[in-house]
Amino acid sequence: MKLIFAFLALVSTSLAHIFPLDGVRGSLISHLDLRDALEKVVKKRILSGLKNERHDFKMLDGDDIDVAYLNDFMDDLVANIVITIETTGLDNITLPDQDDISIGVGKLNLLEGSMSGLNTMTRYEDATLTYNRDTNKVAFEMILRFQEIAFIYKYHSKVLFISSTGHVHGTVSKAKIHVKLGFDMANYAAFVDTIDLSKTGTISVKLSGNSGIDWLTNAFSTITTTILHPLILSMVTNAVKGPINSLVGSINDVIQSALNPQT
Repeated sequence: MKLIFAFLALVSTSLAHIFPLDGVRGSLISHLDLRDALEKVVKKRILSGLKNERHDFKMLDGDDIDVAYLNDFMDDLVANIVITIETTGLDNITLPDQDDISIGVGKLNLLEGSMSGLNTMTRYEDATLTYNRDTNKVAFEMILRFQEIAFIYKYHSKVLFISSTGHVHGTVSKAKIHVKLGFDMANYAAFVDTIDLSKTGTISVKLSGNSGIDWLTNAFSTITTTILHPLILSMVTNAVKGPINSLVGSINDVIQSALNPQT
C-alpha cells in the first residue's frame, strides 16, 4: 500500500506549487495554468516518489480500508488560497439582482448586491484520504467552513403610492461545505464525488434607510429565509465548485501526460 499512498500524497503535495502569488493571472484557480505547474512536479517528484516509496502523512491500516490524515497539508493549502483571494481582489463577488419580489400588496427590488468573506475559509475537522481495497478507489474528503460571509443589497420597495429605499446588510455565519473527491486506481482518473452544504449556517440582516416601517421589516424576515439565505449559500457553493472542477480536470491531464508521454 505504500506505493499507492506515496503516489497520492505526492500528487497532493504537488498542488501546493499551484498557489504562489506570482502565478496568479486574474482568477482563483480556474484561470491558473494548473497543467504546466503540476506537470513539472509530477514528473520530477511523483515518479521519483513512487520509486523511493516515500509518504509524508500519518496512515491508519484497516481490514478493507486505509485512511490517511492530511490536516497539515490542507491547512497550508487553504491558507495559500486565502492569500490569493485577498491579494487579487477575488473576495468581492457581484450578486444577481432580485426583481419584483412580492411583499403583499407591493413589490420589492434588490439591486447592486455584492458578497465578501471567502477569505474566512478554513478546514473544519479532519481532511482524510481513504483507500478502499474492494473498489480499488481512493476518496479525499474534507469540510470547508466559512466563518462569516457578508453581503449588501440596495433595496427599492413600492406599496400602493409609498416608495422606500435603502440598503440591507447581512451576514451568513459558519456555513460548511462538504467536499469529496475520488480517484479510480484502475483507470488513474480523478473525479468529483460531492460538493454540497453540510451546514447552512445562520443568517442575520439589518436595514438602513426606511427601516422603521413595520411592514417593510416584516417583509424582510420572510425574504431573508426564502431568498437571501439560499442565494448566498448557492453563490458560496458555486465559488468552491468551479475551482475544484478545474483542479480535477488539470490533475487528470497531468497524470495522463506523465503516464503517456509524447514521443
